[in-house]
Amino acid sequence: MPHARIYRWMIVECVEPDGNVTQHIQGYIYTHGRLSRNGEHKDDPYISRDLRSHDLARGIAVNSRGKTIELFGPRLPEGDVPFDLLQTQRRAAAAWQLPAGTTWRRIA
Repeated sequence: MPHARIYRWMIVECVEPDGNVTQHIQGYIYTHGRLSRNGEHKDDPYISRDLRSHDLARGIAVNSRGKTIELFGPRLPEGDVPFDLLQTQRRAAAAWQLPAGTTWRRIA
């Protein structure tokens, strides 16, 4: 059973000014082992911890803590990233104490 099932997903890279690059899943929570008990947080915007690996053909990713994330349904359509996902990037940058000048870019 995956730790999380994320829909309307995309993969983003977080690029720090020193050149450190990490990859993350972003999308919307369908289920989440810690956050969606009793249906709470379903449809909330989501960003994963940095990824250890991902296999887009199989629709799975593994985060740095070894938790499996299922990429559920189709990807987020190309185009502008929704505002709530941009806000999630900002909150993550603050929570993870990323340096000023850190940027995010969609890669898949």
